[in-house]
Amino acid sequence: MDTSKQAAADDDSIDQGKGMTVSQQLQAKAALPQLTKFQYAFWVVMAVLAQLNWGLYPVCTRYLQTGRTHKPIPTMQLAVAINLIAYPALLIFYTIPSTLQARFARRKQRSQQQQQLQQQQCITALDMASNASCGAL
Repeated sequence: MDTSKQAAADDDSIDQGKGMTVSQQLQAKAALPQLTKFQYAFWVVMAVLAQLNWGLYPVCTRYLQTGRTHKPIPTMQLAVAINLIAYPALLIFYTIPSTLQARFARRKQRSQQQQQLQQQQCITALDMASNASCGAL
């Protein structure tokens, strides 16, 4: 049997555990999650804004450096001004939310661990009490 035919036959063979062919399993793994219309529109708008940012940033900075209708801004002064705007934005929109998210995740994990520990202690206490009562009989 030809190796390509054998590979095709292997792809179409049914996996006993899942009831799906190998090619169907691969398609299922590669499938993207379905987005709502709002989420899809949001990400399209974000992609357009990202492209505009990459395209307009060099144009605007060059205009500010060489403008004839206003006093040109030196390169170093422009870089400092842009970084003074970018640093607080980075703090507000990335650093603080990611720190808070990590803190809440750790807090939730600790509370789950404490609950599991309490449940194990209760089960152990019940086991000890049942063993003691059985020994008294």
